[in-house]
Amino acid sequence: LMLPPITIDDSTRSMLLNLVAYEACPDTPDDFGVTSYVCFMDSLIDHAEDVKELRSKGILLNFLGSDQQVADLFNEIAQDLVPNPHGFVNVKGGIKNHYKNNLKVWIAVWRHAHFSTPWTIIALVAAIVAINLSVIQTVLAAFQTYLTAYPPDK
Repeated sequence: LMLPPITIDDSTRSMLLNLVAYEACPDTPDDFGVTSYVCFMDSLIDHAEDVKELRSKGILLNFLGSDQQVADLFNEIAQDLVPNPHGFVNVKGGIKNHYKNNLKVWIAVWRHAHFSTPWTIIALVAAIVAINLSVIQTVLAAFQTYLTAYPPDK
């Protein structure tokens, strides 16, 4: 799934409102691409945390100020808009397909819960190394005991 990045700054509100108004004119094609995009972004953004997540993925570039201001911008603009029902169908379908695959969801949740910091990854690597060294030590000790009990014939 891929969404094109959008830069949010002081002129974004008026630009989006003008584009939405232009799409509503009778002489323009009725695909409502901008309206659908604004409504889709509004469906993704409710709070400042949502904006932070989209910023971390490179979808939003925030030059407006706080993440809450960006969330408020999309929530206010899309309040009375009616999107094209066919707009962003492929993205919505991709999201639904992703969540239908329980293994992908389980792995993503597990990774987010257990490996959200570099320290947890370092601890996992250290634990794997320690377990491997313990197994090697046990095998070598058992082999040494075997050789002591049953020395090879000379």
